[in-house]
Amino acid sequence: MLFSLLIFSVLMCCEGFTPLSLTCPHRRLSRTSLASTENDSPESLPPPPQAPTPTSTTDDYKYISAQGFEVVRPVTPSAAAINSLPRRLLITTVFLTIPLSLASNFLGLTSKLIISSPIHAVSSLASSLNLQELFPDSSGYKIYKSPPRSSQPLPKPRTFVRYSLLVPPNFVQDPAILLARSQLTDPNREMKMSRSGTSNLIPDVAWGPMGKIDPVTRKSSSDTNISVIKNVIGAPFSLSKTIGEDPLLAGQSILMNLLCPLNSGREGTLITSSKKVIDNVEYYIIEYVIKFTQDENKQLRAISVLAGVGDDTLVTYTAVGREGEFSTSLRRSAESFTIIS
Repeated sequence: MLFSLLIFSVLMCCEGFTPLSLTCPHRRLSRTSLASTENDSPESLPPPPQAPTPTSTTDDYKYISAQGFEVVRPVTPSAAAINSLPRRLLITTVFLTIPLSLASNFLGLTSKLIISSPIHAVSSLASSLNLQELFPDSSGYKIYKSPPRSSQPLPKPRTFVRYSLLVPPNFVQDPAILLARSQLTDPNREMKMSRSGTSNLIPDVAWGPMGKIDPVTRKSSSDTNISVIKNVIGAPFSLSKTIGEDPLLAGQSILMNLLCPLNSGREGTLITSSKKVIDNVEYYIIEYVIKFTQDENKQLRAISVLAGVGDDTLVTYTAVGREGEFSTSLRRSAESFTIIS
């Protein structure tokens, strides 16, 4: 260390030595060159460097990246644009959130604000647009209308029939019925249901409660359901001429001959029976209780609505539930069943 300081002191004493010459020997100047520089005229000196012109922060700036690509620096947003950002975010969020919330019925907003709106004009518009077929009302009921003629998959009967009804809350359509009906048009379908487990008379459509568990067997229960069956009967057919004009006698005849015939293992008890005519369509409404001879503890309550359409078609709606658990939703669904044009 002392030896290095000694060498440095000697070099400092040498003529013409500056510390800059240690690092930049090519910039070492002699005293004569310095003197000549001082005596030069201002015209011979190079002009002083000009200060860089300040550029706006909003101007584009191009440079070459390490990979050789030309990169343009993005324009820096102005202060006005930055200050308006919260407002623009709020407007964008509102215009995106509201349609998505209504389309997904988030928190039941569509059901409460549109389908069951207290404003009559809004609810009437929703009804005219058939929105209740897509969204339930505030009570959870959804309207079902059978498909029009163009989308009927089965051979068309002589009298085309459409109907509508209210589907109770938390009821889902039975996929087994849809699969069984699809096999009628495609007998060679690979996913076939067992013929032994299906009846020749397949319901037109059926619903059941989602996740219904039998309290005794702890298995999925099918005792509670709604179904609609269409029968094409040879013309001329008249429901009132077939089962009679008296609703009480007609109800007993239907219960004994159709629903609980002899040796069927079922015993039926008629509760109420009535008849109504709407738009030239006869409706017979019967409510009854069914007991099973093989299971005395099992009792079902049901409401059936029979409608004769045209001169060759019988449409039967049935809502079934366990005795003591027959809810008002099933009754309301049965009351809503209607034949439509």
